[in-house]
Amino acid sequence: MPRDSEEQRTKGLLDRAEIFYLVRFESLCRDNRDWEGLTRSYVPGSPVRTT
Repeated sequence: MPRDSEEQRTKGLLDRAEIFYLVRFESLCRDNRDWEGLTRSYVPGSPVRTT
């Protein structure tokens, strides 16, 4: 099995960090009732379900 290059691994880590930040930001906005910030956490027109 080929190993990922260092560049691919770095990109993967940066992608994960961005996703982690986005999820934390979305949660913070929701908890603080920052509806404008919350809507910026989603792609325009995307369906969203909450529990």
